[in-house]
Amino acid sequence: MPRKSRDHVFICYSHADKKWLELLKIHLKPLIREERVIVWDDTMIRAGMDWRSEIGNAIDSAKVAVLLVSPNLLASDFVAEEEMPRLLQAASTDGLTVTWVALRESSFKRTPIERYQAANDPSKPLASLKQSERDATLVSICETIEQLFLDAPETAGQTVKNGRVSHQGRKAVILYAPAIDADAGLMKSLEARLTQADFEVFAKRHPSVGLEWASSLGSKIVESDVVIPLLSPESVLDPMILSEIQLAQESRQQNSGRPVLIPVLLAGVTVSAPLATLFQSGAAIRLEEGRDREAILDLVLKAVECTSGAPLPGDSESIGGAVPLDSRLYVARSTDDEFYAAIARRQSIVLLKAARQMGKTSLLARGLQKARENSARAIFTDFQGLDSSQLESADSLFIAMAETIADQLGLEVSVHDIWNPRSGPSVNFERFMRRYLFPVHPSPIVWGLDEVDRIFPCSFAGDVFGLFRSWHNARSLDPLGPWRRLTMAIAYATEAHLFITNLNQSPFNVGTQLVLRDFSVEQTADLNDRHRGPLHGSKELTAFHRLLGGQPYLVRRGLHEMMTRGLTFESFEAQADRDDGPMGSHLRRVLVSLAQDQSLVEVVRCLLRNEPINSEVTLYRLRAAGVIADDPGEQGTLRCPLYEKYLTRHLL
Repeated sequence: MPRKSRDHVFICYSHADKKWLELLKIHLKPLIREERVIVWDDTMIRAGMDWRSEIGNAIDSAKVAVLLVSPNLLASDFVAEEEMPRLLQAASTDGLTVTWVALRESSFKRTPIERYQAANDPSKPLASLKQSERDATLVSICETIEQLFLDAPETAGQTVKNGRVSHQGRKAVILYAPAIDADAGLMKSLEARLTQADFEVFAKRHPSVGLEWASSLGSKIVESDVVIPLLSPESVLDPMILSEIQLAQESRQQNSGRPVLIPVLLAGVTVSAPLATLFQSGAAIRLEEGRDREAILDLVLKAVECTSGAPLPGDSESIGGAVPLDSRLYVARSTDDEFYAAIARRQSIVLLKAARQMGKTSLLARGLQKARENSARAIFTDFQGLDSSQLESADSLFIAMAETIADQLGLEVSVHDIWNPRSGPSVNFERFMRRYLFPVHPSPIVWGLDEVDRIFPCSFAGDVFGLFRSWHNARSLDPLGPWRRLTMAIAYATEAHLFITNLNQSPFNVGTQLVLRDFSVEQTADLNDRHRGPLHGSKELTAFHRLLGGQPYLVRRGLHEMMTRGLTFESFEAQADRDDGPMGSHLRRVLVSLAQDQSLVEVVRCLLRNEPINSEVTLYRLRAAGVIADDPGEQGTLRCPLYEKYLTRHLL
């Protein structure tokens, strides 16, 4: 069967963002009128047509796909399960060019969208711009779409600017040894070429890991899109280079393949373990002696350009982030059954509290899946994915939540059209729930709310949580009302009482309250078995567990490093707190996080010196971040001996 010709631009969007679709089409209209581009979106499907088939045919015959990215799009099950896989498959194998437009701040970095080049700067989404800036950006976006349509690059996902591939908004870090002429000279040439391609380039060096490193180069690596280590026979032995490559690799595992590592091996370099294990197979560029420098730079730039298109191979069992539902490495704790039971009982509010990287999101996802299996409707709101414009007021937040719910459940409603400006935000949102959610879905509804700490400091937090509390109270006042069908599963890390002082307006002192605890020694032993037993005997298990404090992420990460590096426990323990050791990249991330706030650094120093601390709020912040233990003591202690050893060396 002959392949269909590709002859139009396909626009993928959420119906909750229809106003943005119409605005983009207005700016595209001159190009459409002149037949410079042909545009298709689902508003062209007429009544009576098989809409699913029509969308599939449109994707199959599209030359360019434009995704209008917002939390609404990412929350759409239809987009995630139907449109996106088909678009990505076409981009990978059939010549479709993919670009996207950042409408609002979102969690796009957790999706395959992150691997494609945006048509505008994701750090300045359209919703955050003033009218004049927005119009100028839309004009630029339309010019990009036109150029992609007329002359799409060979690699999907790149934009074209003035006849060349552009990487505007992307960040690159070059790692090199400044004392070595070959490295420094190549760095300067590469920096110039990357800058010409519109990359933001960072290549500053520091002599050792420390606070200055953490606040500059370390944070740049974590935030970058591409990291390019230049490895000569001398620099390949540099422990700092190894530390920085390890940090980039850990960030890549936690951020859906970002940053991409493109090592450049100069003539005479031999890469051995552990460095070789950090590079993707086939990703390194080996430069032969006598080769022209411009040819070298061309090879590097070509490799960089390829990273913005086809998705990168990933390890489904990589360390960091929520553990997949089907993972064999997920270890259930007693809290899991308590959480599932509370949802099965249809409790009004189920609270799940734990510090960072304790597994809140993983458990929340499993609770929602259990609810689906029991015929309930599950909806999910990730407060970490909200952009600044959605947190400007109670009105903007409630509208954002309503749009997310409507999109996930396929409700045929325009939230902006039903929002009454004469009514208060809480009244509007409750009216939305009563009129558009409950009548359409008579089954139980479980609403997962993750990272709600994000709105604790907001001036309107009391209004939001007061409304949630009123729904809990309504169950008693109106036992036959719709609120008896709603369960809110709320995950958070920070002490709510620091921000919500009126107990009668707080949902955090009612319902079922659960706290995620560390792994027990038995659970660490279970996970050790699932990693094919790198720890031998109860003595090693106990010492390993004590070193890492039973913290779930650290335990899983430690076992993974031992297994993949072939380390004995004795070797692991001796190297664990070193910058170039098996846990070095994670420890440097902790240091980078602390370095962003001097008050946090000072409190940690006081803890290490066993000095009194007068800042209760800072202690709570450190507990929420997982840096200190979640114990009842007022003074606080470091999370585990590993943290204590590492931070003592760098902060004292």
